[in-house]
Amino acid sequence: MTFYLLTASTDDNVIGASYPQCKGMPSGEGLTKDWFDMPDSMTKLNNRTFPKIEPDLRFELEEDSILTDLVSPSNISARGLLLSKRAKMVLQVFPMMPHKFYSAQLKHSGVIYEYFWLHPVRESFDSIDFSNSQFHLANLAMVKIRDLHISSQADYIQVKAENRMKHVRADKLTLFSNSEERKHHVTMFPPLHSKILISQELKNSIQENNLTGFDFSDQSIL
Repeated sequence: MTFYLLTASTDDNVIGASYPQCKGMPSGEGLTKDWFDMPDSMTKLNNRTFPKIEPDLRFELEEDSILTDLVSPSNISARGLLLSKRAKMVLQVFPMMPHKFYSAQLKHSGVIYEYFWLHPVRESFDSIDFSNSQFHLANLAMVKIRDLHISSQADYIQVKAENRMKHVRADKLTLFSNSEERKHHVTMFPPLHSKILISQELKNSIQENNLTGFDFSDQSIL
């Protein structure tokens, strides 16, 4: 399959004047900064494991934002997609990496809309052929230090342990030919690569259904 990078649009003709589109905290609900410390807070999410309890996902658009099918959120700690119901219906028919959809509410101009958070989780790298992939070591600012030779997942774990204050990043990932991963139309590989990738087929479906707020770009990681 051919893949593209998927991101939320930053075009002010599409999303309005604010990016991200959402406020840091919904207004009018009596919420304080303590909300972010609750066990079900969106700030507790990550892309390594699913949460043990359903997250409390409440968002509000900035006054100068436009309501879109894919919305760029604020103050959420995991990669994922904040989707309208019709966007969810388009995406969910395609096979994806391990994921869950969580209910979310999105307030705009005093109206509450039903949205969903697509939460992908990468629990293992068993699908990656490390010996035919390319990696580099980066500092905390993600600036490349040097290339790395990593021949196996065990090598990767060792290199990570030896460089705790640095990042191992992928330049090119090769998947095993018999991997189920090759059938996934939505995938990502954090922390080796932090962006969401989607297939040409799903990209076409998003465009054919005139879903708004989506941005696509070419990639060389897969």
